Amino acid sequence: MELIKCPICGEEYSPSYRSCPFCQEEGSSSRLVKKRAPKRRLTSRRKAQSARGGMIAVLIVVLALLGWYLFGGKQPAVPDEPTPPDELPVEQTAEPPVEPPVNDDPFYEPVDGPTPSGEGDAPEPPVEQTPEPPVEPVVDVSNAALSKTDFTLGVGETYAVKLTGTTAAPTWSVDNATIATVSADGVVTAVSGGNTTLRCKAGTRELTCIVRVNGAAASGGGAASVDASALGLKSNVGALPKDPGTGYYDCTIGMSDAVTISVTGTDAAVTWTSSNTSVVTVSSGGRLTPVASGTARVTAAVGGANLTCIVRVK
Repeated sequence: MELIKCPICGEEYSPSYRSCPFCQEEGSSSRLVKKRAPKRRLTSRRKAQSARGGMIAVLIVVLALLGWYLFGGKQPAVPDEPTPPDELPVEQTAEPPVEPPVNDDPFYEPVDGPTPSGEGDAPEPPVEQTPEPPVEPVVDVSNAALSKTDFTLGVGETYAVKLTGTTAAPTWSVDNATIATVSADGVVTAVSGGNTTLRCKAGTRELTCIVRVNGAAASGGGAASVDASALGLKSNVGALPKDPGTGYYDCTIGMSDAVTISVTGTDAAVTWTSSNTSVVTVSSGGRLTPVASGTARVTAAVGGANLTCIVRVK
């Protein structure tokens, strides 16, 4: 609180007084006599008023701090607005359990198992898992080879062909099983006169070998020997050209042609075979019957000699 200083006595007093209370209290006649004693008393009163004003200010500050500590920075809680009726959660009414039908038959016994049709969901069948085929290791067959690429047998004789240069498991087959057969381990058995091709499947490669079967067994005792240099082939429609390099004759026929080939230079019995009967077949008398377009080898076995003709069907 701001005090007013008296210009006469120099004392300070509250603004609530209209004039200096110290000057009025002393009076005009005794101002000089009692100047010092009342001044001491008035000074202590002034100090008391000043201390009271300071305590009031401190109390106000303490109350302000207490109010800030209790309520400062806090917003009054706003009550939650009620949820509109349209947004209230819908209560789900539990359906009553379905009781199984009661059977009045006194001898009825429940059967364990799937629910009868129409009374429940049937169990789904298990899904069959298709096993993946095993991955075969890659085997090097670049150096694969056969122990023979061309050999001759007599009827009834056998020969074991070997696969070399690789560890791959071979698969054996022949083009014409009426001339020769082959076992799973590569043993060739001569059946009848003629030529056929032996095939060996090894990994990604296929190796071939020509198997020639004479009409008689190698030990003899059957057909008489003939002079191979005097033998030849001809057809009923003309001479057959011969390749001097391979020694094979060549014949081209159409699907509707009737061609018969025969052996010249001997009167001995001839055995005819075809390397691919799906292209052309040959009768025991040498008659050719075209089956489909392609190429096949027709062989005439005479004694210990074989004559081969390349037949092209167009």
